[in-house]
Amino acid sequence: MTRVTSAIILLAAAGFAGCTGKSDQPLAAADAAVVTGDGADTTCGGKATPFVLPVTAGTPGDEFSVTLTASDPANFGMGDNAWTLRVDGADGKPTSGLSFKVVPWMNEHKHGAVKAVIVTDVGDGVYEAKPINANMPGIWDIRVDFPGGDGGTPLRAVFSFCASAR
Repeated sequence: MTRVTSAIILLAAAGFAGCTGKSDQPLAAADAAVVTGDGADTTCGGKATPFVLPVTAGTPGDEFSVTLTASDPANFGMGDNAWTLRVDGADGKPTSGLSFKVVPWMNEHKHGAVKAVIVTDVGDGVYEAKPINANMPGIWDIRVDFPGGDGGTPLRAVFSFCASAR
């Protein structure tokens, strides 16, 4: 193998290794892989958060805390998913009457889902979001976008989960 060919292979391998759809922060050893009873890897080889409920994500400035409390089906996977979310404000209390978007996004491929998510306020800081559609396997960032105070950049909480075939 020539030196140029070796260099190209090494660069390509480094590029693929870095394309995880997540930050370059490694997961804890306990998060390396979570496999369900049916053999599905719910972390995409340790690259995504294990789908264990409840799980919470917050906006960077702690304006909102979003807790995923229930999912139908019980494991996130390809196809339509329906979620129950609880939103707490900066004071830690449930916040109703909010208008926000839930946007599935696949970072590795730079595209969203094929269906728009409808968010319904059911009261007491609880919201239903559906369909959360993962139309292909891999890591999906489910973005919860609250309007920014200046009408510009949204306040974003993100859940990163692995969608596998059901």
